[in-house]
Amino acid sequence: MPNPPFHENSSTFRILAGISSTEKITRSGKTLSLFSALAIVTMGWMGTAQGATVLYFQGFEDVAPTNAWNYAIGNSTVTQVGTLATSGQVPLDQGVLAGDKSLQHSNRVNGTGVLGTVTFSSVDLTQFSGLYTGLYIEVRLSSTGTSANGNDTGDYFRMFSSINGAAFETDSAANADISLAGRSNARWGFNAAPLSPNPPATVAAGGNLQLQSPPVGGGTNDNNYSTFRINLDDSASSIALRLNFLNDSSGEFWNVDNVAIYGTLVPEPSKMVLVVFGLTAACIHRRRSKTC
Repeated sequence: MPNPPFHENSSTFRILAGISSTEKITRSGKTLSLFSALAIVTMGWMGTAQGATVLYFQGFEDVAPTNAWNYAIGNSTVTQVGTLATSGQVPLDQGVLAGDKSLQHSNRVNGTGVLGTVTFSSVDLTQFSGLYTGLYIEVRLSSTGTSANGNDTGDYFRMFSSINGAAFETDSAANADISLAGRSNARWGFNAAPLSPNPPATVAAGGNLQLQSPPVGGGTNDNNYSTFRINLDDSASSIALRLNFLNDSSGEFWNVDNVAIYGTLVPEPSKMVLVVFGLTAACIHRRRSKTC
């Protein structure tokens, strides 16, 4: 649990603990009234409570984080790659989002693209019940290639969720939570964002969002999708994720990095009562002074 934006040695703590309502405190060299100070504390605390927290994470680095979301690669078309391996691809330096590694798919066998899969293990969500709300999965994606190659209309990236232990759906755009098709050697980096709709591309778990790379002419273009989210219902007890990839040239690459589950911290009732009580007391005092 994050700590509230005050501690026992701070001026704001002394205010909430019962300091005289006539005392002023200073912030950045400016004198503030009790009411103003409490308002600042409240807004800061609420901002902290409402920020998204990483619950599970996978960045595909050699050293896994303590909250690692474990994964299994389905076949050899998907590999862990480093910045050096992707350095010559277009757009430049967009094969890895953060750190030194990412997962990359590229394969063609006998003229036919081969499906690549990555499955993220089922994780228990009941441990977050009452503590976090608004859980969602986020996946970051880029499409790179040689100067003459990129992902085409027949190439795709798909996300499938498995809620409460259900089997994954078979591979099709209609069955995927999110499906993205390429277009005319489309290439883009992790910083890309579509002109419409605004990013990220979002759907509820079990829904169906079918997309295609927006630029009609294809090629390298930042008008594209690089952030994908699947919103989870608070009643879900577990979640697993599968990513499917397909392309038809050894010079075309799908790159995935920073796969995570996020949640928003639920404010603790005792802290909310404390803040509300402090604000109410301050307002009563100011009313008596006819200034509230």
